[in-house]
Amino acid sequence: MADIGKAYKELAKRYRLPDYSKINNEFELCFIEKEEFLLRQIIRIMIERSEFFTTLIDSVLHPDGSQIAPLHECRLFGEKEKEELYDLYKALMKHHRAALVVNVARGEKEEAGFITDFFREWELLRPRIASMAKKIQQSWENDTTIKEVLEYFG
Repeated sequence: MADIGKAYKELAKRYRLPDYSKINNEFELCFIEKEEFLLRQIIRIMIERSEFFTTLIDSVLHPDGSQIAPLHECRLFGEKEKEELYDLYKALMKHHRAALVVNVARGEKEEAGFITDFFREWELLRPRIASMAKKIQQSWENDTTIKEVLEYFG
């Protein structure tokens, strides 16, 4: 089995990557099975995690009428909060699209730069994501009926 921590630390020295224990705690790098293309694998994990939240934000900002959960959850967010969610969405999407560019470039230096930049930004975005998730969770504590949810969008 590969020693991902050791391989990461070697790359971290070369490219000034974030501390292994911090990035592992956030993105669970220890579950990576092979050292080959380690930086690319880390980027994939980071993007998968951010995609989960962009999809969730997207469903709050633009609920699909075919699903009940987004219709229910979006009702709790006012216009100002939706603007804040959109700003969060843009920040996550900026990195998602940057990952596409890095993926095409296929350079270790670019990959390391992306990881460093994304992790730094992620630490700033995480409290905002947590706040959004808490509000969505709280929406399910409200006493509503299916009729109220469906009538919200007329």
